[in-house]
Order: sequence, then C-alpha cells, then structure tokens
Amino acid sequence: MICDDRASVENRRRRAIITGIRGQDACLLGRLLQSAGWEVLGIDRQGYPEEGTVFRVFSLDLGNSQETERLVADYQPDCIFHLAAAHHSSEQNGDLSLDCEMVRTNFNVAEVLLRAITRRCRHARLLLAGSSQMYQPCGSGVNVIDETTPCAPSTFYGHTKAWSRSLLDHYRRQRGVFGSMVILFNHESPLRAPNFLARKVTMAAARAFMGQPTALRLRNVGAAIDFSSAEDVVQGMHLALAAKEPTDYVLASGRATRIDELLDLAFGVVGLDWRAHTQIEDRSKSNLPTLVGDATQARKVLGWKIRETLPELILRMVSHDVKLLGGLLPQRN
Repeated sequence: MICDDRASVENRRRRAIITGIRGQDACLLGRLLQSAGWEVLGIDRQGYPEEGTVFRVFSLDLGNSQETERLVADYQPDCIFHLAAAHHSSEQNGDLSLDCEMVRTNFNVAEVLLRAITRRCRHARLLLAGSSQMYQPCGSGVNVIDETTPCAPSTFYGHTKAWSRSLLDHYRRQRGVFGSMVILFNHESPLRAPNFLARKVTMAAARAFMGQPTALRLRNVGAAIDFSSAEDVVQGMHLALAAKEPTDYVLASGRATRIDELLDLAFGVVGLDWRAHTQIEDRSKSNLPTLVGDATQARKVLGWKIRETLPELILRMVSHDVKLLGGLLPQRN
C-alpha cells in the first residue's frame, strides 16, 4: 500500500486521485494537474492504462470499501476526482448486468469515497462527474439546463448519476464534506472512444479522405447536441475543486449543434461531401427536444470559459484521425 510521511504533508506537492484513468477525461485531467505541479495517482481495476500514459497507476477495485479507505488514509489526497463511469449504448439498453455495473461504479463507489473522506481524510475534496442524462427532454424545442433544474433522468445511467448527486449533497450538508458535481454534456477530444458519435464522425471523415470505406450509419441528422471541448471541461473540473465553497456546476457550450452541422464541419475539413460517405435512416429535420447546458454559474464563480470553438475542435480531431491512418492534411493558411 502507498504510504505517506504524515509529518511532511504540509510541505509536499498537492496530490490527486483520479478514478477511471483509462478514460478521456481522466487522462486529460491528469495531464493538466501534472503540468500544474500536482502528484497524480490514477486508479484502474486492471492496472496500467493505455501505452504512453505517464501517470502513476494503482490497481484497485474501488467497490472494496476497506481497500479504498486504506488507500485514501495512506495517500492523503488533496482532491479525488471520481471520473470512472459505467454506461451502455442504446443497443444495450435493458441489460441487467450492465445496470448492476452502473449502480456499482456510478453510485456505490461514490458512497465509498464519501465515507473514506469522512473517516480517513477530512481535508480531501471530492468531485463527481454528473450527466445531462439526469434530465428528461420535453416539448419540441430547446431545454436549457442549469444547476437548479430538477433532476428527471432520461436513462438508467442518468438515474445512477442523480442518486450520486443527492448523496453528495447529503454529505456536503450533514457531514461537511467538500464535494462538488460537474454536470456534463457531450465533450470531445482526439482521446474520445470511437463508439461516441463525434469521434465516429471525425474517423469517418478521415477514412473518406484516405480513400477507405467509411461505414458511417446515422439514425437522424436533424437531432441536435450540446458539444464542448473535453480540454475545456477538465479545466472546469479543476476549477470546481479550487473554489472557496463546494457546489455543483454545469459545464457546457450552451449551443445546440445539429448532426448535419457536425458532418459539415468534419467532412469540410477534408473537402468532401458527407452525403456521399454516410448512410442516413432519416434525413428530415428532427422535432425532438434538445438539451443544452447553461454554464453561467461556472463562468461567474469559477471564471471558466470556452477556449476552443467547435470548428477548431473538429479540425483537431479530424487531423488526429487522418494522422492515425498514416495521412497528413494539407497546411491551412
């Protein structure tokens, strides 16, 4: 087990534990904290993260409350970022084994960490990652979500996140834990897993540029989504735990982007028409309700801001995916 010289706690570098270190957000946050001089310990059940990751990694099943408490007690972190999450795609909806894993990772582990902080490391601050799926779209227009919007989960994943938020609020009010939740909408980077929509699109554009089959199938290009840069979002996570008081923050662009707009951006980078490289089930304009986040509180309290626009982000992602395929985009003036 990791040990700490308690006499030198006040003089050591700041320490962070980040769960789910294989994931996009955890990896980006770890890099951000390391660049700011933090000591970062990543947690992963299977041990070491992807090749090229430089974080110190500890293999641990966070659902084991005794082992998790021991780690927190010995390591004495200043901040814990619980970014590990279990979720499923629409095709897997209704899988009871995945539902159980979502309860375990998204809710039970949050409870274990809150208890570990309360009992073994009172100075530690905890951040939980929330989701726009804690809210149910309604009507036919744009639904604006802020921190005061009542939770009405649209998925089982959303339920587990809403339960965690309620538990966090209890520990915050009743036990004095410094805990915050960031309510996240879609946020992307070149590290995004290839089963997520934006990365599917940028990879398809890259394949089309390289003359490879795209195999991109989409249900409805009229649906709209709130997209942000993952690098901007993890900056907000850092700021949330550096704040004077704990509370919850929406981190989002506040703008709904239609899927056909996203396709225009990605395929525009490589000078191609996406219509020639995709299979669309429904090309009509969607009348489905859309969720967008209102990040006013994060901007006012934390000084958080969007630093990368969606066109800049998509250009970076497509360039990355072209390079992965062995190609290179022409230089832009």
